[in-house]
Amino acid sequence: MNRWLSVPLHKRYDLYGDLFPETTTIYRNCRILGLTGVNDDHSGMISKSSAGRRHEWFDDMLVLELSDGRLAYVPVSSVKHFEETAESMQATSGYHSPPVDRFR
Repeated sequence: MNRWLSVPLHKRYDLYGDLFPETTTIYRNCRILGLTGVNDDHSGMISKSSAGRRHEWFDDMLVLELSDGRLAYVPVSSVKHFEETAESMQATSGYHSPPVDRFR
């Protein structure tokens, strides 16, 4: 099977990475916003590459919206895997866990 799938960017994920040696960093309930990098708007943002340079330190960083609204910039190479949160699955699939009967 040779099929490409897109990552739905409106969903929330638990993202696992290795930013530090021998430690797993987990970003819970985050949303993937995109990547930093080069574009042609010349806005002076720190992630833009300078003229004459092929690669800048802040290019190719994954931009995450954390559960509290802050942004995190994570090197793409540090990401090991990510999975949809349970809440994200329920919101998009129509599945909801059955109600708990507390009076039994």
